[in-house]
Amino acid sequence: MMRPILLCLSLVGVLAGCQSASSPEVVHDSTSEENGEVILRANSSGFNTPERFVVRNGSQWASVWQTAFALQTPVPPRPAVDFATEMVVVAALGARPSGGYGITIHDLVAEGGGLTVFVTATSPGRTCFTTQAFTQPVEMVRVRAVPGPVSFHERSRTHDCD
Repeated sequence: MMRPILLCLSLVGVLAGCQSASSPEVVHDSTSEENGEVILRANSSGFNTPERFVVRNGSQWASVWQTAFALQTPVPPRPAVDFATEMVVVAALGARPSGGYGITIHDLVAEGGGLTVFVTATSPGRTCFTTQAFTQPVEMVRVRAVPGPVSFHERSRTHDCD
């Protein structure tokens, strides 16, 4: 009788590890110079509401970084950003009831002194196994600064796990 229960608990542990709501990942690999450099991709952050914004100065950057790591101690060092020539684009999905959710800044188009940011929010399909832990996905991209307005274009997709 105990053996099937232990087997079931072990399986749940393995599946939870596959969709971990682990600590945020500080990413330093550049996607392309035109589309900026992803400097943070996280499933767990302090952004509990959906947010889209641009960071244009050091004091705002310090505050945003603290918020991103509000659920983690210690807070990792902030990536250097030269706000004379760069800015950081932030897209946060907000709190979600389980794992399997994500947000991606997948394209940036500069024109007319402004910037258009294309964001995709992903949610798990009905057949997906997910962790039963709250998540707050966020992505931050360092880009060349533009003087004009920044607009965000959104799309949503559901990831099927068949």
